[in-house]
Amino acid sequence: MITMKWWNDIWLNESFANLIGYIACERVQIAENELPNNFNQEPGHTILSEDIWNYFSSEKAASIIDDCLPSTHSIDAPCNDTEQAQGLLDGITYGKGAVFLSQIIKTIGYQTFFEGCKQYF
Repeated sequence: MITMKWWNDIWLNESFANLIGYIACERVQIAENELPNNFNQEPGHTILSEDIWNYFSSEKAASIIDDCLPSTHSIDAPCNDTEQAQGLLDGITYGKGAVFLSQIIKTIGYQTFFEGCKQYF
């Protein structure tokens, strides 16, 4: 989703995709709640919006634990080669990066953030 010049920016690509997954699930759930009662929905596929953000909170907690380990690294870690990039695809990159982006959204606002995304894409 994000075009990178080099692997150093892999955190942004992966964190953005991770967070957008949660946001998309929430939006789909909200849309499903607005469907007419006679709409044919498959049973067993309903996830409440609160549950989606509980999953996000669980991932956030796991990334905090990972961040306390000796193997921790910043989300924007330097990367010299593809092998090193593979080592950066972990809970810190996905979880902590997504939390960082969610904080940006809370700070500048949902609409401003997504207007910026539209302009970028």
